[in-house]
Amino acid sequence: MRVAPNLKKLVIYRLYDMEEFKRFTLSSIENEKKSFSERLETETAHFSNEEKEEYFGWISEDYFMIKDVFTQISMRSFIVILFSYVENGMNMLCNVEYSDKARYHKKEGLEELKVKHTDMEGNGIKRAKLYLEKIIGCNLHSDKKPWSEIDTLRKIRNTIVHDDGKANSSLKNDGNFKQHIHDGRLKLANHNNIEIEPSYLDYILEKVREYFTEIDLKFT
Repeated sequence: MRVAPNLKKLVIYRLYDMEEFKRFTLSSIENEKKSFSERLETETAHFSNEEKEEYFGWISEDYFMIKDVFTQISMRSFIVILFSYVENGMNMLCNVEYSDKARYHKKEGLEELKVKHTDMEGNGIKRAKLYLEKIIGCNLHSDKKPWSEIDTLRKIRNTIVHDDGKANSSLKNDGNFKQHIHDGRLKLANHNNIEIEPSYLDYILEKVREYFTEIDLKFT
């Protein structure tokens, strides 16, 4: 019995965990904003308009921390974790497909399969994709939208991890990224800082699910 199909089902099923984490992330952001607003309303209930204006000036940094810093750190953290999930899922598929195909070769008296995905050039999801397509013979449907969106996710993740969230020329020229900017799922603020909207989390989670669902694990 092949292991890979069951692992694929597990990877897809565990995306529900990412859905729950997304809800937790967005809920935490909204709760923090609500808590701040309620505290502000209570503390300024008996202030005159002039006193409120002065008080708002004092706490503007706190508001900035919640509205911009806390929110974007949370959103960026989700992106980094989601990409790690995708990468780990693909690497696990490489491992079980190697085991499945190696057993098949042995059973059929074929040449021993020695190449593992870690023997391939490159790294990350591109190496895993190359291995599953060229060595195992799976169809990842990498000509379709879900894969290109995952590759854009990779660029966004790398920008967050390596460039403090500042979009480089490669990312700004990415067709999917441009579309997300146009549709408001992503924004570019001062100094090319990427701002992630909740709608992007919804969008990319669905594309990740589509990608893993459509993978054809039949090997050649």
